[in-house]
Amino acid sequence: MADGDTAGGTIAVGPTSVGGELTSNPSTGDEGWLSLVRDAFPRDGHGVVSVAMQFAHAPLRALMRLSNDAAYRGYWNFLLACIGVLPVLVLLILPWIAKRAGHPVSVPIDVQMFVTRLRLEVFQIAGILILSPAQYYLCRALSDVPRSPRAYFKMCVLSVSYGTMIRMAFGIVAFAFALAATLARVPFDNSVVGMCEAVIGSVAVVAFVTAAHKRFWMMSWFRAAWVTVLIAAVSWGVVYPALEFIGGVIEKSALLYRLTR
Repeated sequence: MADGDTAGGTIAVGPTSVGGELTSNPSTGDEGWLSLVRDAFPRDGHGVVSVAMQFAHAPLRALMRLSNDAAYRGYWNFLLACIGVLPVLVLLILPWIAKRAGHPVSVPIDVQMFVTRLRLEVFQIAGILILSPAQYYLCRALSDVPRSPRAYFKMCVLSVSYGTMIRMAFGIVAFAFALAATLARVPFDNSVVGMCEAVIGSVAVVAFVTAAHKRFWMMSWFRAAWVTVLIAAVSWGVVYPALEFIGGVIEKSALLYRLTR
């Protein structure tokens, strides 16, 4: 009898190894959708800094290891930490660096772009909650490798977290360029720099998510790219505009309520 099989033909509970990486078995009582509620209150001993260092050293390997580690439950904490670093970096650290550089005028920071980026992070969290079940069953239908809903959900959350890290890294590079140009009194368009940063960062994130789906589901590059593009299209074309509309309705309703009190 093959390892991992039982007499009834079901997969036994417990981790297995595929290609030298720890993987989790599909849909056990501890790995289904209800397990995500328990993960909202993690006590797994994985610190945020430790996880960040793992991603900085080997992002794809860290993603696979943490996604398939049944003991790891701190993925929400890691995502919130990544998002929390963003305003500290943009509004405090980078302006301080510009001031310490000795230039009397700080490098301009596009506050509206920052607010847009922060809103995008919130939309991505909502998108994970809305789209992950459909994404899971789509990928499950396209792959012969069984994965649990919890493992895939963790992969989605951690992918968004690392995407935030990528965007922050490109943001620091763009800031360094703008600071150097400002100190050298070289004219530049800050909006063009920001646009280039956003485009390159988005391409890098899409490439990483594609590679993650390929490795996680052990599917071809074509299928992984097709799934990633489809997810991105639905997110940007349907989910995010719908959330923007709902947010606008709520904001206007709140304003109307205050005016009519």
